[in-house]
Amino acid sequence: MMRLLIFILVMLFLYIFSSSYLQYDELKDKFNFNIKDCFKISKQNILLAVQILLLGIFGYCMFVDLDLDFIGLYKYLIVITIIFVAVCIDVKKQIIPNMLCIILLIVVALFDCYQILLQIDNAKAFALSFLIGGGAAFIIFFISMLVSRGGIGAGDVKLITIIGLCVGSANILNVIFYTLLASFVYSIVMLILRKVKLKDFIAMAPFIYIGMLVNFIINLM
Repeated sequence: MMRLLIFILVMLFLYIFSSSYLQYDELKDKFNFNIKDCFKISKQNILLAVQILLLGIFGYCMFVDLDLDFIGLYKYLIVITIIFVAVCIDVKKQIIPNMLCIILLIVVALFDCYQILLQIDNAKAFALSFLIGGGAAFIIFFISMLVSRGGIGAGDVKLITIIGLCVGSANILNVIFYTLLASFVYSIVMLILRKVKLKDFIAMAPFIYIGMLVNFIINLM
């Protein structure tokens, strides 16, 4: 019962944080935080709430069924939700804020350190896995950014690098594969429907979000 209560509180805090950050990004210097605004009925708040609820319910049921450490669930719930916030901003403004990347990096670093300390006998292997994951993600997307000439931005490189540090070497290639597959399918469909042209800009963050989400779901199935 206590575990469920803590989980609900984590989801509530995560929603309030995410909604308030989106308010800040919209208003910048004029930002005056009002918790009531987090509970206003808006498309943005509804999507955010649905994302957290569906991901949370699925994750909770699977972690209970598989008897897994709930810290792992909190890690992915928080990380995937922050990526979702990045998606909301990237779609609107074609940018992923540095501050959001810093917040995500701090969150990932804290959870990675916890996992390393929890498996102290294999601390070096865990630390190396996280570093290799981040390094591989950075190299692949940095080269892609140079080749694509603007198709992939620096924010995308930072975002996928942090995700690599989160999932480690065992999963980062899967995340990248699902990301590229989703972007490829979307691009082909949009080209067929003539909604976009070959030179049109397409935000990459939504596909990174899909890649991370699909990887999370498949690993629990």
